[in-house]
Amino acid sequence: FRAFHFKTCRDADVLYKVMGISFGVAATQVGAYVVAVAAVSNPVLSSARLRLGESLNVHALLGRAALVGIFAHGALYVIAWWHEGGVEEAWRKLTKWQEFGVANAPGALGVLGAL
Repeated sequence: FRAFHFKTCRDADVLYKVMGISFGVAATQVGAYVVAVAAVSNPVLSSARLRLGESLNVHALLGRAALVGIFAHGALYVIAWWHEGGVEEAWRKLTKWQEFGVANAPGALGVLGAL
């Protein structure tokens, strides 16, 4: 599997895909910490002397940051597909439901549901 075909991709396409991958990884890491901050029995919270209200505010902030990262991840991929083959190509890749590999349609529906 090749993510980038350097002979057929322009520099902007590669940049959009690399930024999209980066936002996806960042959103995944931030999303992992969302639950850890809200746990009442978390030893990190007790050692940092955070009250429950403060930890819930941090939980909400991290959740919003993860949602922004996921939205940026998807938006940059759609922009890259648009540059590769126009609106039709972007729509085809966005709505394609694959049996194997990563299906984009469930991710798009999930992000729209979260908004």
